[in-house]
Amino acid sequence: MERRNEVDVLHVKMDVKAAQDFLAMVAKKGDDMVEVQDLLAFARPWITDWPEHLTRLERTAESHDRCTPTELANWNKVSRQTVYNWRDRGLLVYDGKRINVPGTVVLWKFLIKLR
Repeated sequence: MERRNEVDVLHVKMDVKAAQDFLAMVAKKGDDMVEVQDLLAFARPWITDWPEHLTRLERTAESHDRCTPTELANWNKVSRQTVYNWRDRGLLVYDGKRINVPGTVVLWKFLIKLR
């Protein structure tokens, strides 16, 4: 059974240096545990103009479930390199070789909440 609109946060990439700095700060404070959401909020990848890109991505998701990086770039008025950068930062949800657009929308909304 296919599960839609779920995000596995373990596939979200984060900045290692920022994560180390955050964890060092937590350890210095004397805490043994940290919430994953706090770590992601501190060290997650960042996209400039999140709201604008998310709006375009949501529009794309209304008419397309899956697409290639080139299609996503064209429909969202960004370069293919931008899409590849998003991919490399773990900001796109893939089904095989195609981008799962609704899944990516869910991921982005989750990441934006962490701001």
